[in-house]
Amino acid sequence: MSDSDDPYGDGSMGSDDEGYAYDSGASSEPGDDDPRVEVENAFVEGEEEMRLGNTAEALAKFESVVEQAEGLDGTVEFAFKALLSMVTILIGTGDFASAKGHYATLLSKLSSVTANDANDAVDSVLEAMSKAAASGAASSATDDLQDIYSQTLALTKDTNQRLWFSTLSKLAALHLESKNTKALRNDIKELHASCRDESGNDDESKGTQLMEIYALRIQLASITRDYSALASMDERVRALSAFAIVDPRISGIVKEAFAAKAMANHDWEGAYNDYREAFTSFQKAGSPRAVQCLRYTLLANMVANMAVDPFDSPEAKAYQRNPLIAAMVSLRQAFERDDMAKFDEVLRHEDSHILDDETMIEYLEPLFRNFRSRVVLRRVKAYRTVRLEFLATELKLSVEEVEELLASLILDGRLLGTLDQVDGILSLSAPAAAVQGKTFKALSDVVRSLGRVHAGIVARSGSV
Repeated sequence: MSDSDDPYGDGSMGSDDEGYAYDSGASSEPGDDDPRVEVENAFVEGEEEMRLGNTAEALAKFESVVEQAEGLDGTVEFAFKALLSMVTILIGTGDFASAKGHYATLLSKLSSVTANDANDAVDSVLEAMSKAAASGAASSATDDLQDIYSQTLALTKDTNQRLWFSTLSKLAALHLESKNTKALRNDIKELHASCRDESGNDDESKGTQLMEIYALRIQLASITRDYSALASMDERVRALSAFAIVDPRISGIVKEAFAAKAMANHDWEGAYNDYREAFTSFQKAGSPRAVQCLRYTLLANMVANMAVDPFDSPEAKAYQRNPLIAAMVSLRQAFERDDMAKFDEVLRHEDSHILDDETMIEYLEPLFRNFRSRVVLRRVKAYRTVRLEFLATELKLSVEEVEELLASLILDGRLLGTLDQVDGILSLSAPAAAVQGKTFKALSDVVRSLGRVHAGIVARSGSV
């Protein structure tokens, strides 16, 4: 069976049903005195009361629909929709106990409706309950949400595998968001077990579901900073991507996690490429994560000191007016002009929200170091000797920080010169602009510089 086929064999993948359009199986149009008409009319009246915000009246009408439809052929659709409306209303009013009771009845009728309608109904209830829990509507909302998930999973595991998988995936996403790693690991274990063959290997006929599972595994490894586990999944994910139908959102999640790993390993160019691909995938999926990944693309671009323009694609250009992206563009422009004052201004401006982002804060140090290195190289290229105190004033750094920065540049071969820490003087053995092609001389100067650094440390120690 190909991956595009229904992996669960319940016929749900091929359903063309939309909304709640049912075939009652009636051979003729019912008359006005038909009980089915009374059920339909009661349902329409309930919908109108619901639209007007009359929750008590709406609940009463929907309750009557469920009672009248009991055992009456051709009315299951109205009973099902009435129950769904009741659950939605009760969640909205905070009566979660009653909502759970009616939801249990709703679940018992899932087999009487199409797979698409069953999935849509469950999804709408889970979404409504998740919003209630997130808003803090009641102290019990989170526990009630867990109960609703448990109800759904218990009923669907053996009767509707597709719905069970979808529900558990959503629960795993909630555990990921709350960083409940223990529960998330259990969710992933159960999901993965459902996608293995008799020999215990991945069932590649379920490639799309496997990609969802690996996306969860990758995100778990990312938030726990288990980069060895992350690296071990790289090859497997690439293999699955070759034949599975992969949702762009899943591709974005995977690429974003690998980009974070590259950043942690200081593989700035690798991070740039992965964040760029993550942005493209999220943009295709219409996910708001596209904006964040484009910001990180710009961050990696600056830290890597890359000349490539991150906005060379129409997709990226479309985001330039987004306030969060505009702030990063201004930061990059200041970076390219070596304008420290403007760089600092943009960084600290409250509208940029750069300092509100943990990832941005984590990599500000290498970004600052790179920026300061650029400024130092530009400032010293016109001199043969320059005092560290002068550079410290120019860079708004301490003399000790300037010493560390210069020593790093000398060791990296980006600056040819010697550092006299005793007198606080940098002596350039060649113009800083002529560094390329002089590796051997750079290494010689590094050796001499290290000797002077050591002498400076000894001299300072003796003067204490």
